[in-house]
Amino acid sequence: MTGKIFIRAAILLLFLLVMACGDSDSSGETSHDFTTEECWDISNSCKDTAESASDEYQCELSEQGSIGCVIETAGYYHQTYYHCAEKEVGNDCAMLELSQNKCLAECFEGHVNEDSYQETEQTCFELCGVQSEY
Repeated sequence: MTGKIFIRAAILLLFLLVMACGDSDSSGETSHDFTTEECWDISNSCKDTAESASDEYQCELSEQGSIGCVIETAGYYHQTYYHCAEKEVGNDCAMLELSQNKCLAECFEGHVNEDSYQETEQTCFELCGVQSEY
């Protein structure tokens, strides 16, 4: 009889431990439920940050003033936006579409040697599932 009680107690303890681990994320902190308004505010703040950073960006993979530099700067904009938003919200604001911005950053960087910004943009938008702004 004592063995059955011990087994039940062990199962109960294991169950409680599993439930407790499920209540927190991998960093040990609980996630924050952002409102739509908070997500938009963070998005706008990160857009401002990305625009400011890309205005000051000095191309490293191409020559200043070239089409490649324009493409590289667009990639830097998306990379900066991605890092800003990820730092602020993680994955708690789906509307910020972090995976698309990460994809765009990598795509633009991979197309620095192209001859046309518009073609590169179209290619990257299609690849990353972004609706065209036109």
